[in-house]
Amino acid sequence: MKQLLLLFICFIAATTLFAQKVFEGHINYSFKIMGEGMEAYEAMMPTSMDLYASKKGTMIKINGGMMEAMMGEVLSTPKESYMIKHSEETAYIYKSDAAEKDDSPVVVKEDEVLTINGMSCQKYKVTTTTAQGDQTSYVWLNSDYTLPVMKGKGNDGMMATGVPGVPGIALKTMTSTGPMTLVLTATEFKTGKQDKKYFTIPKGYAKKDYEPGAMGF
Repeated sequence: MKQLLLLFICFIAATTLFAQKVFEGHINYSFKIMGEGMEAYEAMMPTSMDLYASKKGTMIKINGGMMEAMMGEVLSTPKESYMIKHSEETAYIYKSDAAEKDDSPVVVKEDEVLTINGMSCQKYKVTTTTAQGDQTSYVWLNSDYTLPVMKGKGNDGMMATGVPGVPGIALKTMTSTGPMTLVLTATEFKTGKQDKKYFTIPKGYAKKDYEPGAMGF
């Protein structure tokens, strides 16, 4: 379970890895898990993910599977990042630790361009060295848009915000760790202002520090 969760978090980070320009809108992604014996994990994995972006922040909403209950919603604002658990009426404050940061990823431009949702996407290979070992992602980037950069506390750990010289939004990622491979593909891409409810913590919710060990991660 821990390995699956780490891969999933890395997967989300890859989706927002190259954000430099401002995008306001909504993207829906489908999920697919592959690998020998991965059928046992299908009930845990979401069926889709929604990403909402505005100048007020970015929100990632997980849909379906056990991961929906485990991950809740991930909100990044100019001040801080949160994991919102509606079942607990709690917003967990994410605070990164500089000593635990992974090494800078190695990015290689590949000789492939895909059209996804009518948008041209350049393929990149991204290799990141983490405490759990090397993780390899293939990312298909559209350079027409990129996500807003959130500079608040914890945002560098919750959602990566840039690789110099490679602007864009990932419309497809394929991330592998051990026998598991996750594929995330954009199925809907819409621009326009989003409801402010996506970028605020519901009234009355408690705020607590995010502690992976205490939460069972």
